[in-house]
Amino acid sequence: MDHRNPDTSESPGIASIAPMVGVHPETLGAWLRRSQVDAGERPGLTSAERDQLGQLRRATAISKSATRFFGAELDGRHTQ
Repeated sequence: MDHRNPDTSESPGIASIAPMVGVHPETLGAWLRRSQVDAGERPGLTSAERDQLGQLRRATAISKSATRFFGAELDGRHTQ
């Protein structure tokens, strides 16, 4: 999402609708852009892809942590 270059053709509509639904115009614009990405109308990672990427990053962090822990155990560096 690029907040610095909003689609200027949508900005007036977003600015007028946002107060009606009780959100900040930037929030509504972000929701609109996310919806467009999910619908394939705008380039970027879909919500499902972003979720999957987050899961992969968490799994990688766990794997790295386990590797350090068990590597230290095997080397005898871990103290109890």
